[in-house]
Amino acid sequence: MIAFELPHSPTDTINAQIVMFGDDVGCPLVRTDYHLAAEGFGGEGMILNDPKATGKTLKILKEAQQKALNGTAVCVNAHIGKTDFRKGSISV
Repeated sequence: MIAFELPHSPTDTINAQIVMFGDDVGCPLVRTDYHLAAEGFGGEGMILNDPKATGKTLKILKEAQQKALNGTAVCVNAHIGKTDFRKGSISV
């Protein structure tokens, strides 16, 4: 089995910087197309980016599960909304 790691958004750093300095300059990143990256590595990529489409979400998750059970590496890129869940949880 081979595994790959892709860079991800440092949301903790961004949140801490906004709280401490009132600015996120130099930190914001665009969303990463992890689903496309998975395809580049020979797997199957799927995206969930509409929180109101619960029927579509369930369909994609079931499809991903079936592909994984059949031996295909699958990446489901699930976009989530912003939250202050970890606000102030790290030190800068």
